[in-house]
Amino acid sequence: MTRQLTLSTFILTICLTGCGQQNTENKNHATRTNNMQVNIPNTLESKLTDSSFVNSFFGVTVDILKNWNVLNKIEIEEHLNKKNRELEALNRPMTEGELRNLETHNPFLLIITTGINSEATPLLMINNVQSGMPGGPNSVEEYLAGSKENIEKTYKDIFYLEFSPIEEKIVGGKKFKSRVVKLTNEQEYKSFQRIYCSMIKGVFFNIIVNYSNENEWQELEKQLLKIKLI
Repeated sequence: MTRQLTLSTFILTICLTGCGQQNTENKNHATRTNNMQVNIPNTLESKLTDSSFVNSFFGVTVDILKNWNVLNKIEIEEHLNKKNRELEALNRPMTEGELRNLETHNPFLLIITTGINSEATPLLMINNVQSGMPGGPNSVEEYLAGSKENIEKTYKDIFYLEFSPIEEKIVGGKKFKSRVVKLTNEQEYKSFQRIYCSMIKGVFFNIIVNYSNENEWQELEKQLLKIKLI
């Protein structure tokens, strides 16, 4: 049976990325620190309509096509604001263990598919990861290095992987660092992931585009170019 890139597996890869780069200096520093004050920004407050997604912290607007399914619609409408209040309550001195657990408080802002469940292949995803966590990345380059490491760990027994060099791209008028990952297997399955990462207001802001062929990419690129960031 052909193994495909499903949403559940893809989310696992991205969620691991926040702690993918862990150098010795950061690890030792975190071990020596009993309590740290971390200011968790208000990144989650979003609004979804039939035609658009808007997040006020990042100033991002994404047009929603009629044939797209917003898989996390309920989370956007009912849960993100509640989760945001939980995050704001965490702005106090925390132990190293508590800081590491903040990885679980970075839900996806937007997940777009053409299917209706976790086995669907994601077309476009947006998430954010807090910077400055113990052992975590502190720059876009470190974040993308951690992303590469975790993609290799997750897919090495399933796909052949090819990584493009990191390039600078403009999305919504802002500079992003971008990389393309090509995944293939012996059953002639082929998929591409384009990962765009930028540091906005001290937070890693990521746009992930997934497609199977050049025609799909051309259609998704049109929508990518329409994304607004202010």
